[in-house]
Amino acid sequence: MTVIHSPYPDIIIPELSLPQFLTAGTDLFPEDKKLFFNDDISASLSDIKDGSHRLALGLRAQGYKKGDVIAFFAPNQVDMPTVSLGLLACPVTITPANPTYPVEDLAHQLEVSGAKAMFTVNALLGPAREAATKAGMDTSKIFVFDRKGEDGAQSWAELQAPESELASFDYGKVDPKNDVAFICFSSGTSGKPKGVMLSHYNIVSNVMQTEVLTAESFTQADSHIGLLPQYHCYAILITYLSLHKGVAQYVMAKFDLTKFLSILEEHKMTFTFIAPPVVLAIAKSPETKKRDLSCLRRLSSGAAPLSEGLRRTLLSVLPHVVLTDGYGQTEMSPLIAVQQIADTAHSLKSCGPLAPNHLAKIVDDHGKALGRNEDGELLIKGPNMMLGYLGGNNDGVWDGEGFLRTGDIGHFDDRDRLILTDRKKSLIKYKGFQVSAAELEDYLVSLPEVSDAAVVGVYSEAQATELPCGFVVPAPGVDRTEENKKKIIDTVGGRVAYYKKLRAGIVWVDAIPKNPSGKILHRMLRPQCPQVE
Repeated sequence: MTVIHSPYPDIIIPELSLPQFLTAGTDLFPEDKKLFFNDDISASLSDIKDGSHRLALGLRAQGYKKGDVIAFFAPNQVDMPTVSLGLLACPVTITPANPTYPVEDLAHQLEVSGAKAMFTVNALLGPAREAATKAGMDTSKIFVFDRKGEDGAQSWAELQAPESELASFDYGKVDPKNDVAFICFSSGTSGKPKGVMLSHYNIVSNVMQTEVLTAESFTQADSHIGLLPQYHCYAILITYLSLHKGVAQYVMAKFDLTKFLSILEEHKMTFTFIAPPVVLAIAKSPETKKRDLSCLRRLSSGAAPLSEGLRRTLLSVLPHVVLTDGYGQTEMSPLIAVQQIADTAHSLKSCGPLAPNHLAKIVDDHGKALGRNEDGELLIKGPNMMLGYLGGNNDGVWDGEGFLRTGDIGHFDDRDRLILTDRKKSLIKYKGFQVSAAELEDYLVSLPEVSDAAVVGVYSEAQATELPCGFVVPAPGVDRTEENKKKIIDTVGGRVAYYKKLRAGIVWVDAIPKNPSGKILHRMLRPQCPQVE
């Protein structure tokens, strides 16, 4: 059996709670260094440490305790590190929710997670209270990140114990390996969204693993923009990594390309973690070339697959920037692999080497282990692997040796770099041949006539097989004509094997549906597929 080991030596993971690991003090950088900031406020390690400890004491005084769950429902906040570490030091469990959720979806997460309280912002008090009522949660337990509450809501700052009580703070009794720090909702490796239970140890492990993988270009001399949505596991990791390493982060409430480019230029940012939709926006916008982004050295993409074509398009616009890809899953806290700068000279397709303390294998549909350069499902194991799904519905999640079934298809090359080719559930089967939707999407997005694209399979009763169908957002100035459809279909058809052609044609659309991390929601496109013979 071929088991792939990380090329990095194993590292020792301390058995500490997240607050203890991140706020116990450091000699690596000044505690008064401004770490998280926007145009209005900022927070240093000293601010975060004192603020989180006082919040933990205040929450304990109100009766919150281990086992309680508190929800976050807010756009990105400078005070998120302080508030989250205060809750975890109480210690309670956090379940972060998408701030764009409709009331029904938020109510569902509150109910399923058993949340007893919620932190939101003044602007979202209406839907937060409505969802809480539907879920049976006491609306008086809704607090705000804003430093002054409105409409009767308390600010998190008002929950803090007096500064005079700081001397009585302790980190509480936490079992780092077994106590749940976060319940993050994920699509899972299959099926409906599930609550992923991540322990303190899981996340401490992943912070330390990521520290190794980003050592060459994420240092105290660097600065970056925090634009990943903080309810997403990827953003939680990067937030805590920034705090651990002392790297300054400008916190953007939400992504806006013009604002993003202005921050890069004005603050001379050197490094930013992003997702593919942001890469696409930067690469396709004429505004990018008008900015002085000479200080920007590296962009690290994650949360969704980054195609080779999109990479090349971005690098043609910003040739001085190193663009690397990474791979992870919420179930792994989330990071699994990050492409190194040297890797880009070998291949633009890889996600890089496994993080330290990881084992992986590639298996076929029958569970048989495959060798290098053979495509199959990726199975993974490491100290950052989740405790399980909320509610205990874990059937088929792990194999008999404790490896997590990721649902992703790919292989390891001769250098043990991970190369992903598709999601198991998004493969299209054409007359027995496997067709990668991601590969066709890569070709489409690389065309000048295309702004964005997705590919799904549409079943043909007459041919008894699936046919690839493209959904295309035309580039500005490109008319939605049959002639342009044919041109795109013929161009792609000239590049791929005969069984990969877009035999079900192309559908013009205004936008490609994606989840907040940038993964294409193929299921939402299937009802729009044309009827085929």
